[in-house]
Amino acid sequence: MPKFSLIATPIMIRKVSAVVPVYCSRHSLPVLVPQLLDTLQGAGYEPEVILVDDASPDDTWAACRELNNRYGARVKIIRLAANRGQHNATLCGMAHATGDAVITIDDDLQNPPEEVPALLEPLSRGFDLVIARYPRTGGWDWKNLGGVLVDGLLRQIFQLAPDFHLTSFRAVRRSVAEEACRMPAVYPYVTAMLLSHANRTCNVAVRHEQRHHGASGYGPARSFALAANLVFNYSSYPLCLVALLCLGSLAFALAASLVVLAKVLAEGIRVPGWASLMVMMAFFNSMILLGMVIFGIYLTRLNEIVSRSRVRYTIGEIHG
Repeated sequence: MPKFSLIATPIMIRKVSAVVPVYCSRHSLPVLVPQLLDTLQGAGYEPEVILVDDASPDDTWAACRELNNRYGARVKIIRLAANRGQHNATLCGMAHATGDAVITIDDDLQNPPEEVPALLEPLSRGFDLVIARYPRTGGWDWKNLGGVLVDGLLRQIFQLAPDFHLTSFRAVRRSVAEEACRMPAVYPYVTAMLLSHANRTCNVAVRHEQRHHGASGYGPARSFALAANLVFNYSSYPLCLVALLCLGSLAFALAASLVVLAKVLAEGIRVPGWASLMVMMAFFNSMILLGMVIFGIYLTRLNEIVSRSRVRYTIGEIHG
C-alpha cells in the first residue's frame, strides 16, 4: 500500500485536538471531557476537545451543549443531521481540528485520558501515527473473531508487523489527519485511511479500563461486514484473486487442449467435433473470465471517481 506523506520530521506540539465521536453517552461525557482538558493542560498543551454527536436519540446533545457552555471555545460540539456511524463522526471531528496533533478517543471511558501524553510523545520524535496497544486479557471470546479478522486484514494490506495492535485510541499529526479526511471513500474506515498516509507508525502500551456505560456496537456480523469493506475498498485482493483464477483457468484450458489434440493425433477422431468443441469452449470461457478481470479494473477506477462526489455526513449544528 503506497504511502503519500512526506519524510517524517519532529514537530513542536503546542495545541492538541481530542476528537470524541459520541453516541448515547450523556453519562460519560461529563466525566471524560474535564479529564481530557485537565490532562492536556497539565502536560503543557493548549487543549481542544471536539465532540461529534452522531445523531443520538437521547439527550446526549444536551450534555454536549452544557459542556460547551461551561468550557467555551475549548469544547467544540458538532451534531450530525443523521446517524452516519463512528468512522464518519470521527472524520468530521478531524476535519474541524485545529491542533498540531489530533487524538481520537472513545466516549465510553475505556481509554484513560491520562494516557494521552504517552501517545503524543512519539509524534514529537517524528512519528506520523501512534496507536494504543491494550494489555492482553488472556481469554478468547468468539465475539472478537470479527475484530481479529479486521486487524489481520489491515496488517496484511498495510504490511504491518504481525504483533502490531490496531485500536481506536490514536494520536496523529494534523497533516496526516487532513490527508485522511480528503480521501474519497464510500465506506470509510479511519484506521485504514490514516495508515494510507502515515509514513512512520508505532504502538504505545496503555491501560484499558472496563466499560462503564453502554455496550459495544461491533458484533460479529458488523465486524465481518467491516472486513468485507476493507478488502474491497482498501486493497485489490479480490481482483488479484479473480485474475489468478482466470489465468489458472486459461493455463488449464491450454493444457487440456494440448492433451485432446495429442489424443486425436495418436488415436484418431472417435466422435466427430467433440475435440474441437472442448478446446473452443475451454479457450473462450477463459477469455471471458480474463475480459471480466479487465472490466473489473476499469469499474474499480470508475467507482473511485464517482465516490468523490458522495457526501459522508451532513452537519446539523456546530458550536465552539
